[in-house]
Amino acid sequence: MTSIKRAIRSEFIRLRRNWTLPAAAVGLTVLATFFVFAGDGPTRGQEEATVVDVDTLAQSDGIVAGLDVAASLIGLFALVLWALSVSRDLQTGSIRVLLVTQARRRVYLGGKLTALTATTIAMGFGCVLASVLMAHGGAASNDISTDAWVWSEVWSTLGNVTIASLVWGALGAALAMAARSASAAIAGGIGYMLLGENLIGSLWSSAGEWLPSGTLDNLLEGGTEAVSYSRSVSMALVYLVAGVAASLIVISRRDVTD
Repeated sequence: MTSIKRAIRSEFIRLRRNWTLPAAAVGLTVLATFFVFAGDGPTRGQEEATVVDVDTLAQSDGIVAGLDVAASLIGLFALVLWALSVSRDLQTGSIRVLLVTQARRRVYLGGKLTALTATTIAMGFGCVLASVLMAHGGAASNDISTDAWVWSEVWSTLGNVTIASLVWGALGAALAMAARSASAAIAGGIGYMLLGENLIGSLWSSAGEWLPSGTLDNLLEGGTEAVSYSRSVSMALVYLVAGVAASLIVISRRDVTD
């Protein structure tokens, strides 16, 4: 128990270098919420920017309208954060020093992933808080009624954003562990997120129902007619476990002396 605590504390200390990524995610959420309530924000699932009308913003989920727009990009920040954290030790060679003080590789990685999980949860909470505060300010300045707004929408959105961010983070960590390069892992993850699955979808019509990006989009939407919310959650958790398991397998077998 003492070993895992030390590993977690060590990772938190080094994560201070990457504080700009969670801060940028919160800033992005603030900006998205501002534009939504300013009247020219893009709504989820539409290819072109459209005006979110007052009636839509006055509905029960209007309180998280800005967060809905920024949700996918928050996952991108998580992917970058996890990939940078994992690849940093491999690229600088500091993993050799860390494994001298903590010889058990799985404990080392467990501490790292635990710290990253806590940071990602905190980032999601910060984004939700910023979005809610901006939403109330935007509603007041634009005479939008908040009577129908409910906090259950906030908590469900927070849960969905957190799960999606953790999945993208775990996949980013697995890519970084395999590639041993932050740039390769980030480029591969972002490329897949933005383009890869769309290309696969052109050949496989049901790709969005099974592959990570489509699954997480369905999760963030609260489920669709094709894929239920419960199935989206289940598949997201499968991808999360798969990403963590892949990282554990690679670090258990990887030579860290070269």
